[in-house]
Amino acid sequence: MRAPPVFAAPVVAERAPAVDVTAGLLVATAYANRGLNQFGADQTSLAGLVGPSLELGKGPFTLGWFGAFQATGANRDVVVREGLGHEQNVYATVAGALRDDLVLEGGLLATSYPFASAEAVGVATPLFLEPSVALTLERAVSVSLGLAHAQAVQPGLGGSFTYLSGGLSYATPIHRAAEVVLGATGGAKRWVVGPQGGANSFDADLSWGLHIVADRLDLTPAGHLTWTNLPDRSAGAETFAWFGVETTLGLLESP
Repeated sequence: MRAPPVFAAPVVAERAPAVDVTAGLLVATAYANRGLNQFGADQTSLAGLVGPSLELGKGPFTLGWFGAFQATGANRDVVVREGLGHEQNVYATVAGALRDDLVLEGGLLATSYPFASAEAVGVATPLFLEPSVALTLERAVSVSLGLAHAQAVQPGLGGSFTYLSGGLSYATPIHRAAEVVLGATGGAKRWVVGPQGGANSFDADLSWGLHIVADRLDLTPAGHLTWTNLPDRSAGAETFAWFGVETTLGLLESP
């Protein structure tokens, strides 16, 4: 996900930072990836997502995995065969504080489709690598800015682009263990290899949700309105609403 940046010197602690292991599960009515409805028969057709995840963190370093499995939809076999379904992602990140409210993060994301058909896609197990860097300012409103480059590993996949994204989020407590969260994100692609005019170049997402914390368990039900520009489509055909519930559970915290 991120490229290796230069960070501020770490604070020296009296003991090594804890190791945190967190498991997660996202269940949603659609899989929205940079504005695109990945599993739907078209942009406005919903097909369910089951997204398990596992993350290990120690100090500024994080290593994780998440999957995107299509749960519903008559087109599931086709989507998987064409290298868009049953997506697998492994990532590593490192983050450093430039000051108390400003964090710089860098890392690398590897995305693969191990269940894709080589006859349909042209290669077995299509693989994409994506280095990126992100800057987040934490104030009353959290502001983020990111830059990434997605690159196909195997020749013939045809699809690499640079992606600039930004986001705003705001949370307000309504209970000692709950807060309302509002968000807005947007992005722009510059295609390096691939269909310059045949795919989306801009996207936006508005979200609203409730973040509930209970000991080691976090629960976030949220709604989304997602848009991206598509050739020869009206704004209504480029936009879809979807709903998801994300659950995370802290499994381990040890020195």
